[in-house]
Amino acid sequence: MIRSAPRHPPPVLPSSAISLALVTGPDGVWAAAPKVLSRRMRGSNAGRKRKAFIHAFLSKEKEKERRQSVAATEVTLSMCADAGKVDRAKLSQTEFNIIEFDSETFMILMEYLQSGSCPLTCETIPGLICAAEHYDLPELLQACFHHAKQHFRLSVVCSMLNMLENYYWRYNSASELVNAILQFIDSRAAQLFSRREFLDLSESMFQMILGRDLNISEVSKFQVMLQWANYKIEMSTNVDPRELECIMNRLTRDLKLQKIPPQELIRVILPTKTISNQRILETLLWQADTGMYRIQQSHIEECRARTRAENSESLSWDILETKICNTE
Repeated sequence: MIRSAPRHPPPVLPSSAISLALVTGPDGVWAAAPKVLSRRMRGSNAGRKRKAFIHAFLSKEKEKERRQSVAATEVTLSMCADAGKVDRAKLSQTEFNIIEFDSETFMILMEYLQSGSCPLTCETIPGLICAAEHYDLPELLQACFHHAKQHFRLSVVCSMLNMLENYYWRYNSASELVNAILQFIDSRAAQLFSRREFLDLSESMFQMILGRDLNISEVSKFQVMLQWANYKIEMSTNVDPRELECIMNRLTRDLKLQKIPPQELIRVILPTKTISNQRILETLLWQADTGMYRIQQSHIEECRARTRAENSESLSWDILETKICNTE
């Protein structure tokens, strides 16, 4: 048998030992403070000790109220949040700028959420299709895809690509729409580049189109690149004198010069001075080595005539002439 220890009742203090006293602090707020009157406090310095005790109690109460007030206004973090990486100022703000979509897209989205329907156009679909994925609206997403594929036009595909530039790497639906537009352009590249809308393409989207297997020649690609680059420079202010060369260096990096006939390399590309003579020479040498094109002596003479002012290049053309003579 296990016996429990006898329970001793808590000591009973005399009623005069503990009581509550209503005291007021410096701010005029009344508070209840425990009034402990021990025998020691009944001495000559009892009043001073009593005042110190009450002051300490009020200080603790005020600090407690301050902490509760701060806790009420602070935003608490979940246990999973990394407090060191969280900006509390942003968590406590009450107004937000929705940077995901423009205001027109957001208004159309609100209309769809309220009424279950909204107008669809090729101009508004890029934003709506991303919003539909962002807010998990499968019916709106499907409607956007269906409408876009049925109503693609050369007059709007360039602006659609520009709008999708900031989204296609974040949303699968935007990436799929970009691929659908590029497939639409593949067989219509010549018609697209005959319109002025392509001049408004961003550089990344323009390069994305040119990097595909289009139904246009490489020399036509070069002419389109030069036209686009000149337009961008005309629309810019405080342009560096070498800006055209820099842009063309980026655009022509993947241009297949070896597929361009020698006479077009010399008569179309060489005079623009946007591709170095050295690169053109290397292309002509490769064409002569592989027998892809027959390079005639007249081509060499034309190269010399066009680069006569550049004495440093004369020896290079002599190398090409020697190569031609050896192959013959």
